[in-house]
Amino acid sequence: MKVSTNVGGWVVELMYGFGAFYLWRSALRPRATEPQGAVSRSIRAIGAILLSALALYFLGYGLGFYGPLSR
Repeated sequence: MKVSTNVGGWVVELMYGFGAFYLWRSALRPRATEPQGAVSRSIRAIGAILLSALALYFLGYGLGFYGPLSR
């Protein structure tokens, strides 16, 4: 297993993780100041699923579990 030492990439990965966490929290239990509608919450849930998948892919890539998608 070869761990990537690209610090900028890990910072972006951390931002993906925080973004996914925010979207999951906002979709499942929105605060009083956030939109409460079903459509808005479902859009945030779809975004959370996509961002979580992206974060998991890049986490595995950064840890060296698999290569880029072009292989």
